[in-house]
Amino acid sequence: MLTEIPYSWQLLINIGCNILASGIFIFLLLWLGKPKFNISCFICAMPETNPEFNKGKDNVIKYTMKIVNKSIFHAFDTDFELRLMSPTFHTAAHSNLMIISLPARAAKMKHIPRYRKNYKDKDPFALFANLIHTTEDLRSFLNVPENYLELKVTVRHGLTGLADTFIQTFSNPDCIKPNHKFGFGKRLDVIPFNEGV
Repeated sequence: MLTEIPYSWQLLINIGCNILASGIFIFLLLWLGKPKFNISCFICAMPETNPEFNKGKDNVIKYTMKIVNKSIFHAFDTDFELRLMSPTFHTAAHSNLMIISLPARAAKMKHIPRYRKNYKDKDPFALFANLIHTTEDLRSFLNVPENYLELKVTVRHGLTGLADTFIQTFSNPDCIKPNHKFGFGKRLDVIPFNEGV
């Protein structure tokens, strides 16, 4: 014969189930409802041919970084910040970090489309992938020991409104690939400029 559960126990069980269900919902919301971005670990370097940016000079180099929106939702209010991080050493092995913001094109974008699995058919321009350019001499910065570059991307999720920040550091001059370009779409690798995508 089954014993009837006291009302107080039923109440505690119901409260516990509600708390568990709420916790699972919040976890899924925070996990699925956050932006998802990838940033390439490479920097492409090519001569700047746009007169607006090379100011008539022939030796200006354009450095390019790539980000990809991997979320199935659109991204809004995207900020890009490129920074030079230069440690300043003091006595007793202590150091400060001098942070210098570097100018970059497309430093702010209102909207980045969502990622599409079959983007070659539905999004032939792969607008979920974006390039960030600068003509600052990034190689000279990285040639200084202890210096490194940081690309910080702050973005808001199109469905939930949750924001997140993604950071890629570049600490070795070897990450700069002269006369290379990024592969098309979601690809974060680099290929020689004269090759197809």
